Amino acid sequence: MANMSYCRFHNTKNDLYDCLAALDSDRNEYEISAGETTDGRLMFKAFLEFCETAEIIEGYDQERIAAVFEEHNAAVRENREAERSADAAEEKPKGIKDGVT
Repeated sequence: MANMSYCRFHNTKNDLYDCLAALDSDRNEYEISAGETTDGRLMFKAFLEFCETAEIIEGYDQERIAAVFEEHNAAVRENREAERSADAAEEKPKGIKDGVT
C-alpha cells in the first residue's frame, strides 16, 4: 500500500528502522530470504545512488551491500548452530562425559 504524501517519510522511516533491525543478527534470529535480500540490496542501491547523485557521498561499494546480507544470514546460521550445540550439551545425562559411558 502506498504512503500518503503527508506522511510518506514518517512511515518509510519507521519501515527503514525495521529493515535495519532485521539486518542485526544479534537481535534478529531469522535469515533473510532470497527475495527479501534482492529487494533489500536494490533499496540500499537506490538510496545510495540518490546520495551519490546529490553529492552527499562520493561513492559506495555495491559488493559490500551484498556482503551485509550474506554476513547477516551466516551469523544467524552460526548463532542457531551454537544454540543447538548448547542445548545438546545440556541434554546429556549427569555423570556422562564425552566419549565415556
